[in-house]
Amino acid sequence: MNDLNQVIEFVENKTILPVIYLNMSLKDFKNEILNEIQSTAYILTSEDENFHQAFQKHFHLRNNSYILYLNHEFQKISFLKKESPQEFIEKVKIKIQSYVLQRTYSFPYNMKDFQHHVIKKIIENHKENDFLENSSIEQQVLALEDKKKNLQKNIDDLNNQILILENQNEELGSYIKQQGYYPLILKGNEKEFYKGEQRDLLLYLLKEELKNNHNQKQQQIIHTILEQNPSVGNRNRYLTDIFNLLVNEGLSKKSIDTLSRYGIILSHTGKHPTTTFFNDSRYTMTFSSTPSDLNVGRQYYRQIRKLFF
Repeated sequence: MNDLNQVIEFVENKTILPVIYLNMSLKDFKNEILNEIQSTAYILTSEDENFHQAFQKHFHLRNNSYILYLNHEFQKISFLKKESPQEFIEKVKIKIQSYVLQRTYSFPYNMKDFQHHVIKKIIENHKENDFLENSSIEQQVLALEDKKKNLQKNIDDLNNQILILENQNEELGSYIKQQGYYPLILKGNEKEFYKGEQRDLLLYLLKEELKNNHNQKQQQIIHTILEQNPSVGNRNRYLTDIFNLLVNEGLSKKSIDTLSRYGIILSHTGKHPTTTFFNDSRYTMTFSSTPSDLNVGRQYYRQIRKLFF
């Protein structure tokens, strides 16, 4: 669509789903994103540079992609330099799924109440505005007739929206069944160093929290979350493999090379050897250059677990 006025009216007044706006440099992602989001958002692009600039100016956007949610909220989402196209698409998909699952609106799960609420609000607004403006009975009757027509049109529009949302609800239900669980937390802003890192860590912390003296209700909630959200398992596998390497084989060249498979990179650039987790300078640990303790493998393992996992 290249008619700016029509597009603005569509975004501001008629959308019932989030709108993903891709700037001209990202328009090639359109079809791939559409395949991933499964009818949970609209995708908007344009080949016209003038339209592109006018659209961004109207919505106070800069040269990025944006997700415009309901009630005029929006969130910037950028395609980073070091990011692959698939990572960008995955980021868009997660934000849309998170919004659909966690938004505060009652539909599509309780559309009947939502429809009644909207109709009631429309009637109240019309009564408040029209009766203040029209002083005569004749004008009030004419106004009520107009309201009746408008309400009928709104009801028709809502019925169409209900059909769309019911289809969405079925697709989301199918997606959730395929996943096997409702995601409690989708993902944080930190990049994962290995698959399931954030999920495994959160579930581990919840499991540890069960050891504290909580009331029965709190204990039951935590237990149910752990029961219905299985861990990926990579965290425990990594820690087990690292323990076996350091305790059973010691700090041999072979074991150090093997540790690099788990993101633990040993460097001898300074006075003491240092270890960096997945080459991230925020996560660095210093080793003793002349260890004398026979249990040094266990000590290094405890340090690695405490600082990196």
